Amino acid sequence: MQALLDEGHRAIGLCNSAMGFQRMVARLLRVAPNDVVLEHVGLNHLTWERAAVVAGTDRLPDLIDRSAGEIAAEIKIPVELIRLLGAIPSSYLRYYYCTGEVLAEQLSGARRSRAEEVMAIEGTLLQMYEHPALDEKPASSAAAPTTARLPPS
Repeated sequence: MQALLDEGHRAIGLCNSAMGFQRMVARLLRVAPNDVVLEHVGLNHLTWERAAVVAGTDRLPDLIDRSAGEIAAEIKIPVELIRLLGAIPSSYLRYYYCTGEVLAEQLSGARRSRAEEVMAIEGTLLQMYEHPALDEKPASSAAAPTTARLPPS
């Protein structure tokens, strides 16, 4: 976004986490993503899902009861925190809620820093998005270009 703005382009950048949450919730509830309406609060990466409505019913409390462990593993947020909040925080909130743990991981050298991860992901995504027919984000942001789901030519 900063590069676009620096070059004089008018642009607004928003995080796509709402779409990712919608797909995750739909998968866990075994419904189509378009059948899930989220109450997504926050801005960009600082967000929480406070409701997941399917056919007029908020399914989030049941989803947290049944699948909090799976959700916690996917977003790397403690299951106890998800249960306490009664909401699903963005994985980026791990830097706030679990600061000590994240810092210890990064200082240990056992994992790459988030900046290093993002640079690697962006490099892979830029290669993948060179294909003009690619219209869906791959299952894994870090997936190799050959694993991207491309529509038929």
